[in-house]
Amino acid sequence: MLQFSAIFSICSRILRAVKRLQCTTLNFFQGTTMTKLLDPQQLALLRAKDGYLCDMDGVIYHGNVLLPGVKEFVAWLRQENKRFLFLTNSSEKSPKELQQKLARMGLEIGEEHFYTSALAMAKFLKEQSPGCSAYVLGAPGLVKALYDVGVTMNDVDPQYVVVGETDMYNYTMITKAIDFVRR
Repeated sequence: MLQFSAIFSICSRILRAVKRLQCTTLNFFQGTTMTKLLDPQQLALLRAKDGYLCDMDGVIYHGNVLLPGVKEFVAWLRQENKRFLFLTNSSEKSPKELQQKLARMGLEIGEEHFYTSALAMAKFLKEQSPGCSAYVLGAPGLVKALYDVGVTMNDVDPQYVVVGETDMYNYTMITKAIDFVRR
């Protein structure tokens, strides 16, 4: 994973900095106009950072709509050769699916710029117990991430129970997971 000199989330302060850098008026969240800008010292600190970690849902987009100012912010990151990574606590989608989602919204970002909770879980299991097995309740993004690091799916005697975001739970699956945890 990339090492960054600072961790930032895209927030109203960063969007305001983009406004200042681009000399344009940006609107965000319910069409309100940003009026307060960073002072020159804060802006200089922002420009001096080597990289940015940015949350996604509610920060980059809301549902299937890209939030205003995001394209300008990403353009600035690229123009200034800043490293960046989009993070999500959702395990449902793979980086490829997230890339495609943003592309449908008009923002082209490479897969290498996404890191999900599913990838973090897969990395953790690979480091803790390479080649382990798991009973998994979760969406395809989680299952794929686990497969990619050599975790095998096991519904008989798994070493781990992994629960991620999905709408496919049922009573039988949940009670089975509980039984495995109790063993």
